[in-house]
Amino acid sequence: MPDILMNGQWDEFSVSTRGALEVGVVCPVPATLEVAGTSSTPKYLGGRGDVAAFPARAVTSERPVVIRVVAGSQEPFPGDCLVDLSFDVVGSDQSYLLRGIPVAGQASAPLLQLVLRDGMIRVKPGDGGATTRGLGGWCVKRKQETGTPIAPTITEVVVDDSASMAQYQPHVESLITFLTDLYATVGVAVPLARSLTVGASEGGTSTGLGGVGAAQVDSDPRGRRVLLTDMPLETGRCECLIIGLPEIVRALGPDRGTSYFVPDNNAWNELLREDEAFTSQTLTALEPLLEWLSRPISPHVSIGMPS
Repeated sequence: MPDILMNGQWDEFSVSTRGALEVGVVCPVPATLEVAGTSSTPKYLGGRGDVAAFPARAVTSERPVVIRVVAGSQEPFPGDCLVDLSFDVVGSDQSYLLRGIPVAGQASAPLLQLVLRDGMIRVKPGDGGATTRGLGGWCVKRKQETGTPIAPTITEVVVDDSASMAQYQPHVESLITFLTDLYATVGVAVPLARSLTVGASEGGTSTGLGGVGAAQVDSDPRGRRVLLTDMPLETGRCECLIIGLPEIVRALGPDRGTSYFVPDNNAWNELLREDEAFTSQTLTALEPLLEWLSRPISPHVSIGMPS
């Protein structure tokens, strides 16, 4: 008989690295299993894809293995949806039945994380028991699964509070939330966020996230200080993340020598979404932004000062 573990009532169990591991999901709606991070391709058994098997030795120390359940319709699992998961070490007496795992509102939900440590496979619930927050945290976990972890280098976000930026307030808020969740999940200090009226003269005023005003913003020796604005600055100013229509920015930007990044509409659609039905398309849309967030540190000069 398997050991029955109710969701929320266990933190970890360990299994042998010998033999094969077989996992099966029982879900009230059509769903399949997805296993990511193994050193060899897992086998999906049966015609429904709800059972997966792989050698225990396919769990390596290089990266965790994450077992997920994916809604067959690619739409979020319905409200109050719970799944059960069987976990067996084939050829041994180690067998577990994990009951009542909530997946509602997600199109792809993490069920287990497997980590090789001290010669044993450690099995943890969900994404491994670590804090995972929002879309930012979800991206961190998915990148870890592929062996390409995110290493963000931005230490401060300066938000342009000029009048032209008022229309983009939802974009600013969604991006700040995304960064906060991403950094919290990585486990590093969240970037400081403050505001600046771009182009203001010395002694000018500003409002918003901390009030930098028109003061000079020097390079940050700890990391990257970037400006969140709606149009690239002039040559030699500051690295920017641009909120605005990409086609307009591309038309005007080439003549401006400052370093800038423009998320496309697909990225903003993901950042502005209110549900958690994230899919592989979500990660694809955000890949350029994630790469930009991890760019190497380089010095940048002041912003907000007149030419």
